[in-house]
Amino acid sequence: MAKPKEPEKEPSAERWLLSYADFITLLLVFFIIMYSMSKVNVTKFNQMVTVLEKTFGGQSSVIKLDNAGLLPQQITRSGEARRKQRQLYVKTVEQLQKEISAKEVRVKEDERGIVISLASDFFFGSGKADFGDSTEAVLRKLYGIFSATPNNIRVEGHTDDIPIVLGSSLAQRFPSNWELSSQRSVNVLKLLEKLGIDRKRLSAIAYADTRPAKPNDTYEGRAYNRRVEIVILTEGGQ
Repeated sequence: MAKPKEPEKEPSAERWLLSYADFITLLLVFFIIMYSMSKVNVTKFNQMVTVLEKTFGGQSSVIKLDNAGLLPQQITRSGEARRKQRQLYVKTVEQLQKEISAKEVRVKEDERGIVISLASDFFFGSGKADFGDSTEAVLRKLYGIFSATPNNIRVEGHTDDIPIVLGSSLAQRFPSNWELSSQRSVNVLKLLEKLGIDRKRLSAIAYADTRPAKPNDTYEGRAYNRRVEIVILTEGGQ
């Protein structure tokens, strides 16, 4: 007589725990690696890799870093540069608080670095590139800031979109807004050099009306666009 067939055993309802445990282990390893890569201590990072290799019984896929390893150093340099730039921004705002409150100067941060914008209506006469004592006083304040940092300084000249009238007395000196914006930036640069900023750190550029900060369809917008911007470039910027 045939032996009765035993009923098949159902898969264990707890088998999912094995996959779950594997997933948690891999997730833990991932976060350990990410945490280690955020540090600059290469020795500890490599020690962590060695421990992982022993734990998993062989070679891991993690690349060991030597002292020339770029990723942790780049992260550190980037974070340090950002911290220094933020400190410099705060110092600049503090030094120019009076001028900022009077809306003579604007200070902001963007991809270029720290941008100090001198409003043309306060510092330059309409259609003029020369500046007076008030502009020089502000530039002397800025010199104290610039001399405390090794970053390069770029002076950018801007105008509104109103063209210079051909044949006018102004056109004899500045045939177009290119020359006007260029001369304004160069004049600011020359004073910074005269005050003591190393000329190798300085550069001047003219944008004329090609980079308006606001639309040129109102008087206020055009006044906002007539400006000279002094940029403390990000570390390594040219």
